[in-house]
Amino acid sequence: MDTKPNEQAQGQNAKDTAATTPTTPEPPTEFTIGGRTYELVPFLEESESYVSGYTMVGRAKELNANLGEGEGGFILEHQDEIPRELQGKFSLVFTSWRVLSNPQYVAYIARYGYRWYRYFGWLDYAWGGLDRLVRRRPSPSSAER
Repeated sequence: MDTKPNEQAQGQNAKDTAATTPTTPEPPTEFTIGGRTYELVPFLEESESYVSGYTMVGRAKELNANLGEGEGGFILEHQDEIPRELQGKFSLVFTSWRVLSNPQYVAYIARYGYRWYRYFGWLDYAWGGLDRLVRRRPSPSSAER
């Protein structure tokens, strides 16, 4: 008995299913809130799944993505403008926003429930995966100067 036609039909059904199955779109890598545009910047290299916080801070400086309390607070104040596609997808890390009495901790904001909250994470922890640095893009008017 020849089974090739049946195997071909199963293969075609799989292709049809794959072609019609919706894919989850990638979350945006930038967003604009309060008239300011920010980029989400990954800091892991290709073969890494995490790095120490100290490595993350060094890369944040290299990538010009080492924002502090001013920008982090601004994003929190305008959190209702953060795109829904980002909600619950990433933690936003601000490597220059530190605890003054304990600078081994950096601030990050993450969505919990219906709001974004500020937390502090220890630099000795592993950082990666869902963590993103934040870089502010220059406004068009300041870029023209």
